[in-house]
Amino acid sequence: MRTNPLNENLVVLGRMYCQLSGLETEFLARGIPYRVLGRAPFFERREIQVLLDYVRLAARLGLAADATSSKLLLSVANTPNRMLSKLMLERTFVLAQSNGYSTREALHSLLGSRSFLTSSQRTRADDLVTFIERLWERITQEAGLNAGDLLEWMVAGLDYYAHFDNYYGKGESSEDRKRAVAYFCSYGRGIGLEPLNFVAHVESLDTTRGVPEKDQILMTTVFRTKGLEFDYVVIPACEEGYMPCLFGSGNTGLRHTGNS
Repeated sequence: MRTNPLNENLVVLGRMYCQLSGLETEFLARGIPYRVLGRAPFFERREIQVLLDYVRLAARLGLAADATSSKLLLSVANTPNRMLSKLMLERTFVLAQSNGYSTREALHSLLGSRSFLTSSQRTRADDLVTFIERLWERITQEAGLNAGDLLEWMVAGLDYYAHFDNYYGKGESSEDRKRAVAYFCSYGRGIGLEPLNFVAHVESLDTTRGVPEKDQILMTTVFRTKGLEFDYVVIPACEEGYMPCLFGSGNTGLRHTGNS
């Protein structure tokens, strides 16, 4: 197990958390213990968990419709936004459970004439169900499928990056999420596991690897370290005109670097 090679108080500072996602993937791949101050590790972020929830839901198509399937459906149904009623989705799954439906049958019941959804919502739900079915086919029928390749296929099929621009507006919030997703896809490809094994791998990740804090490298942003001292400080992407971020002067550092 690798520990902090300096055995000293070391911090990695980014202007934004998105600058740290790439370093997190490298630290995970190389088994270097770290912790993130002020935010969860990038693989626990909502935009990452949604992708994993799509895979989890697809893997449950043949299982009985239950609370877990319903929770996964609600997680993915409106990401990207399909304007599907959460209440109507819940009611559909309650009815499906009472009828002993499988998760697949429950999803397809969203599309029928007896669905609680409106006609326009059923059309958008059809796109969702079709995507999940195709995802299930790839997971179950493509031997040796690399999780990273599947994730990239999902990102393209969902037009995921456009979703962030549409929801958060073009700027820092959107770029932050897009970079995290891109790095996660890269991490998945590098690990080399098949999709379901990769999901289990991510669920078991511990960035600290169980070592004492003194052997963990701290990652955070420059804005969270005022008044703190460290033996060693690493600042990635420290560029003139880009660091520091001066909101008052209009220099918000939203320059596109081509790494998202």
